Amino acid sequence: MPNPPLTVLLVDDHSLVRRGFRRLLEEDSGIRVVGESSDGHEAVAEATRLQPNVVVMDFALPSMNGAVATRLILKACPSTAVLMLSMHSDATFVRTCLEAGTSGQACGGQRVRARSAPGFAGHATGTAAGVDHAGTRSAPAHRQRAVQ
Repeated sequence: MPNPPLTVLLVDDHSLVRRGFRRLLEEDSGIRVVGESSDGHEAVAEATRLQPNVVVMDFALPSMNGAVATRLILKACPSTAVLMLSMHSDATFVRTCLEAGTSGQACGGQRVRARSAPGFAGHATGTAAGVDHAGTRSAPAHRQRAVQ
């Protein structure tokens, strides 16, 4: 039986960015974008409702920044991984994201900084983003996996 698709919530205040990410991600049959949000409050509500495997979120959001939203999302959805996007790449930004609980950060034109190895593409193995081979969510330790 094939692995269930990796479910993703996209969060960015620019609809063009969300559409671009959706198109890129949906080219992979193992990934399903289940929702989009344009601000921090909406992101928390949608993540709580949808319980995605992964949230891809911009740091600079209206109403609530990505770090605050990440903390609230992980409180409501402990098995969800969060990848933070930003044009900032300084140590303070990275520390803020890690302290919030993100699994990785993609900073303005640089490679994704992640906590450890397998990767976003590793969803094909059935273990990335907390989904095991049976399609059930695993312990929050999956947040330690990388998003490359």
